[in-house]
Amino acid sequence: MHLKSFINKLPKDLSQHAVRDISILSCSVFGKTHAVSMKRIFGVKFSATLWVKDNKQIIFYRSKSEYDSFSRIAGMKFLQNKDFVNRICQKLIYYTDWFNSFLKNNANRKSFSKDFFTKYRDFFAYHQAVYWGGDYLSKLNSPSAKIKKIIKRLKNVYKYNELVVPNIECFFSKVGIADYVYSDILSKRIINNYNKKVGLLFIGSRMFVLKNYDVKFFKKFIQSEKILSDNIRGLSVYPGYYQGRICLISSLYDFKKIRKNSVLVTSMTRPQFNKYISRAGAIICDEGGMLSHAAILAREAKIPTIVGTKVATKVFSNGDLVEVDANRGLIKILKRK
Repeated sequence: MHLKSFINKLPKDLSQHAVRDISILSCSVFGKTHAVSMKRIFGVKFSATLWVKDNKQIIFYRSKSEYDSFSRIAGMKFLQNKDFVNRICQKLIYYTDWFNSFLKNNANRKSFSKDFFTKYRDFFAYHQAVYWGGDYLSKLNSPSAKIKKIIKRLKNVYKYNELVVPNIECFFSKVGIADYVYSDILSKRIINNYNKKVGLLFIGSRMFVLKNYDVKFFKKFIQSEKILSDNIRGLSVYPGYYQGRICLISSLYDFKKIRKNSVLVTSMTRPQFNKYISRAGAIICDEGGMLSHAAILAREAKIPTIVGTKVATKVFSNGDLVEVDANRGLIKILKRK
């Protein structure tokens, strides 16, 4: 594989989009989602996506302009066509119920088929459309009663399906296939002492498996976010004011370490750890919008929360004393540890 030949095929605004606790196997499916399912279902084309394994998590890179376009198209479809809203929500409920039944009644790797991975691929397309379409609508100025009703419907169905991916990940890990790609599973290429993959690059629908030196090459090519200030802004999803010390959580394996009355800083909260998150006095996330898990959790638990800061996990360190103004979406550092 000649890496330099791919540089001109990557979108100019390729950048880090999310950090997720998912497997290489799910990445191989979700990469196809962006290249195939989203184009077929929503008419949106993604030129490239990059998925890199880092410290038991996946860093997902994508084009911001392509995702903005997807968000706008999905949002406008929801706004203009009530039947489209109903159809997408019903599809997502159907897939959620199907996977819940599958996981309950199947207990080994022989259960997997092309149909499973096709459904998983399409499920993620609907999952993303509900989230990003709802996010677009939530940012419109002075949303009407109609828009608010649509957003509420999308929030409910998004919450209904939020455990599908975590539950599937547990199943992948249980049966020992998390480090493979779906074509390995379908062709029965599962061997002992497997050389684990560290990344996947999708150029259109073509998938390329990355090795360590490939990942280093692409990380160097992609410019990192510039941090200009210790004080950052984001989107307030539940108002309030709080002062406290930072508890930085970078992995789902560390959520039990959330300190009581701390200011939780993470890439995005996960539904598996709701009971631990309630210890926090405030929440700050790199990612997220009005339909994100952190937003739903914050409103239920009444915790001042700011999402979409992009750089919170880079700016703050454990023990920093901060002021969280979730009325204005502003976080200020009062004292470095």
